[in-house]
Amino acid sequence: MKFSDIKTFRDLLASFFVLKFDPEDEPKPKRARKKDGRYKADDPSTPDINEAYESNPPKKRKSK
Repeated sequence: MKFSDIKTFRDLLASFFVLKFDPEDEPKPKRARKKDGRYKADDPSTPDINEAYESNPPKKRKSK
């Protein structure tokens, strides 16, 4: 076995630890709604809080 083969194998193994997942794996933020069902608007007077999206969207339950 050549040294270059070992180096290639180590480079291949190292590349597995760098893999990133698709953004589809992350849950998309859910838009907040008013009581009548329409979308809420963001309040410009609160720049650090975005009221147009729910802070913690409910997690989907897996059926058994």
